Amino acid sequence: MYTIPFLDLPPLTGAAGSVRLPGSKSISNRVLLLAGLADGVTVVRGLLDSDDTAVMLDALRALGCGIERDDGTTRVHGLGGRLAVHEARLFLGNAGTAMRPLAAALAVLATLQGGRFELSGVPRMHERPIGDLVDALRPLGCTIDELGTPGYPPLRVRGDAGGPLATDRPIRVRGDVSSQFLTALLLALPLAAAALLWLGNARAETAAKPGELPVAALNAEAKPAPPAGTPVAAATSAAPATPVTPAALDQRVQDLKAEVMRLNRDLLVLEEELLYPAGTQVALFVSMDVGKLFELESVQIKLGDKVVATHLYTPLEVQALHRGGVQRVFVGNLKTGEHRIDAFFTGRGPHERDYKRGTTLKFDKGAEPKFIELRIKDSQAKLQPEFEVKVWQ
Repeated sequence: MYTIPFLDLPPLTGAAGSVRLPGSKSISNRVLLLAGLADGVTVVRGLLDSDDTAVMLDALRALGCGIERDDGTTRVHGLGGRLAVHEARLFLGNAGTAMRPLAAALAVLATLQGGRFELSGVPRMHERPIGDLVDALRPLGCTIDELGTPGYPPLRVRGDAGGPLATDRPIRVRGDVSSQFLTALLLALPLAAAALLWLGNARAETAAKPGELPVAALNAEAKPAPPAGTPVAAATSAAPATPVTPAALDQRVQDLKAEVMRLNRDLLVLEEELLYPAGTQVALFVSMDVGKLFELESVQIKLGDKVVATHLYTPLEVQALHRGGVQRVFVGNLKTGEHRIDAFFTGRGPHERDYKRGTTLKFDKGAEPKFIELRIKDSQAKLQPEFEVKVWQ
């Protein structure tokens, strides 16, 4: 597509003003789905404007959610956990953040309330795995048809109203393929609470034994529903209802917000652990030793023939490196075997000359994680900066 291997952008001499950072794609679609499943109207601000969020919004509209967008604010009229549409075909483009959570949520809802939903996307989406999520949902009692290659979209989820969900047993799902499988289950399983009246403890565990892949286990313990005809108030509590004061309601809201923040933090930590397991992990770092003979402006890193990282440095970042800081510029997965890394540095050298240098390292990736340092140091003997790549032992 491009005729040049890379493009150097000169540093700005100055800048002023304010910048609004875009939202996260993963968090945006998680929030949209939660808003669509919730009761009432949810107001979302800072939603990322992307292809993934666009197909999620289209899917929610097709399922009966009201969507209002105005000046950076999105209002979602939720379904309250009750299907408004019992049959739909949803086109989700190449959005894994929409395909996987929607597949789990609709599989659970179709089993409990009856429905038939087909989820498909572009050809590339049909090459992205979803089999481990399907394998986790089927033991629950969800009926899922794979309409193409087994283990990949497109899918059809279906069920008859009043179907049972086996929430009294552990649910195991692999996390090394995509953390979205775990997220999808965490978003979908609370929907079973409506059928069981109330849901007890739910916990997520990760286990990785030597020689085994990481596994996430969800264990939902549901308290049994009372006999038919028992009033709900009597089933849940024999004590009289206590009026909820505004102060108590506000405290509940604050507690819920804090719990959401903790859950999001744990999901982000779990996501990195699952996406970059030790057996395939490789991480690249940049450091500087003195740096008087070279003023760093940018770095570009290639693994094999693929550019995996580029970074344009600010003066504060350079100062942090001068003070001994180490910057992680890339983390990813590599299969075992021989690999090559090329690092290109641009900046100002001696006598304020434009300076561009590269360095190369061939290394073997074994079963352990690999940590590689890209180091810039001054050579007082040559009065020139030197660039080296070394593997941490």
